[in-house]
Amino acid sequence: MRLIPKGTLLFSFKLTIGKMAFAGTDLYTNEAIAALFPKDSSLDTKFLQFSLKFIDPSSGSSHAVKGKTLNRNGLREIRIPLPPLPEQKRIAATLTEKLAAVEQARKASEARLEAARALPAAYLREVFEAKGKTLPQGWRWATLGEVATYINGKAFKPSDWVNNGLRIIRIENLNNPSADYNHFYGEVEEKYLVCNGNLLVSWSASLDAFIWHRGDAVLNQHIFKVIENPEIVNKTYLYFALKEVMQEIRNQTHGATMKHINKPDFESFEIPLPPLPEQKEIAADLTGKFANVEQIKDTATEQSSAIKSLPASLLRQAFSGAL
Repeated sequence: MRLIPKGTLLFSFKLTIGKMAFAGTDLYTNEAIAALFPKDSSLDTKFLQFSLKFIDPSSGSSHAVKGKTLNRNGLREIRIPLPPLPEQKRIAATLTEKLAAVEQARKASEARLEAARALPAAYLREVFEAKGKTLPQGWRWATLGEVATYINGKAFKPSDWVNNGLRIIRIENLNNPSADYNHFYGEVEEKYLVCNGNLLVSWSASLDAFIWHRGDAVLNQHIFKVIENPEIVNKTYLYFALKEVMQEIRNQTHGATMKHINKPDFESFEIPLPPLPEQKEIAADLTGKFANVEQIKDTATEQSSAIKSLPASLLRQAFSGAL
């Protein structure tokens, strides 16, 4: 077995074909890794690395039992563009510099996205994290059971599913709007019917509050339909309060194999309750802040997508003489 010296370009030619790195120390490799040694000084190894990234060696691979492979003969047959050594070094140095800048931009974009994702919880804490504090004048504590009624969904069986009819709202559909639906056709009690604007709470596995906006449907088990008392609480205010409560429950059940809460315990949770006019003001303020967060996230996601495409673009420019 040959000792591979530090600084050698390593190339994976099985399973993760094309993954490359420079050896950080003297080492040995297994049969899935090739050590690439230039035959003479006419080839810069950094340029070789960028060349192999550009031409995508995996396109010449074959499918083995356990995944893609590229044999050593196939690796030897790979053709790369080979300009004079000074030009190789110039291209490699330029790409190194520009790709480092791209990586910095990627990290900054991801940091902005993570910061935006943290904002909703911070906004909710500003309003609802009041335990141990003196409530403002006119506010009081109220249990969830006092301000609303919570109706658990119907326990649909696979034999109830059909290809048409009303969509069945499962927890997966709340968490992922693009998830497939099961359907139900037949008589169903009105309490299980859901329409736009209904407030829903998933109380098992995924713990969160939602406002439904995807048309008429029926509710599956493990989800509450919330019927608020409009004389006590504003629906949108309750929605934000429930999101904070569910976050608190998630924190309490952190690490549990199956996260859920039973109805009596759920209804005993208390929320700070201001007068109705103030509830409406708070709800409107949080609605605006949450909408702004979504805009920030959309912008950051678009930027991240654009940044991810830059390395391939830079490689195309470099090997077409445009860089």
